[in-house]
Amino acid sequence: MYVDFEAGEQTYLQLVEQNLAAGKSLMGAKVAVGLATAEQATDADNYPLEATLSAVDNRLGNATGALRLRATLENPDGTLLPGLFARVRLTAPVSISTVLVNDAAIVTDQTNRMVWKIPAGSSAASPTFPQPQRITIGAMTDGLRVVTSGLQAGDEIVVNGLMRVRPGAPVIPMPGDMRTLQPLQAAGAPSPTAQGQ
Repeated sequence: MYVDFEAGEQTYLQLVEQNLAAGKSLMGAKVAVGLATAEQATDADNYPLEATLSAVDNRLGNATGALRLRATLENPDGTLLPGLFARVRLTAPVSISTVLVNDAAIVTDQTNRMVWKIPAGSSAASPTFPQPQRITIGAMTDGLRVVTSGLQAGDEIVVNGLMRVRPGAPVIPMPGDMRTLQPLQAAGAPSPTAQGQ
């Protein structure tokens, strides 16, 4: 079975660039497919089928300015029927050395994207002064944003309380979970109490 869909020119070019950077061909790229009635289009559970990109039209649509693409998939249990509408999500290859951050940690001004980077060697025992770090971002993968330049693996950034961070303002770094943006608790530490108790 196949699924025909459209992608904007920029989305297509970004996918080509990401595949080339990963040393892969665009044909054969993975496409996640789900039913069009799925309420949460970003939830991975709503894309249970995996397709493979098999064709790209060689011209942009006159009315939409988008490229027409086709993905081929197995449909063994008949979940999808011919003529149904489906949601698709192009998945970019991610190299092992890719840095991923939560979108909430990224600050955007008129022309740039940045994060507040914690200086190396900082500890939770003493306040530190984060510095703005300009970054270049890529696609989303598994709910996190790919950072293509500006951060290295192991760099620490501010993810909570961004509205209070400014140059020269101290912060106390605490390890946290990038997906949930919640602080990590040390083993055996008491659970945090409600504010004001």
